[in-house]
Amino acid sequence: MPMLGFVNPSHIQAHGCSTSGSTTLIGSTVSAGIWTHIAVTYGAFNGLRLWINGGQFATSSAVYNYSVVDLPVTMTISSYFASSDSCSLSNIMTGQYFGLVDEFQLFSRELSSTDALSFANPLT
Repeated sequence: MPMLGFVNPSHIQAHGCSTSGSTTLIGSTVSAGIWTHIAVTYGAFNGLRLWINGGQFATSSAVYNYSVVDLPVTMTISSYFASSDSCSLSNIMTGQYFGLVDEFQLFSRELSSTDALSFANPLT
């Protein structure tokens, strides 16, 4: 499952492992105090994609086949879970995230570009 974090206090990064190795996508600068919508999607055909404010910012062509097993999967939010496996070895900053997370959502399918845009710009 891809990881999302900061490589420094203002640059977002998505990192994931696939059947073809690990992939890192560096996002744009994220300013403190300004609401920013960030999404990460991955799939067998579209690879890993990083969306910022509804627009596709970065993509990789790595093939992602995440297979569900009958074992629990750990998900960590707002803190980097350091591990020694090769997938978690990235330059994402370690430690707790000090900021706000609003409307976290996890989907059982890859989001489309239409989905990413509509979540970033909801109707009021």
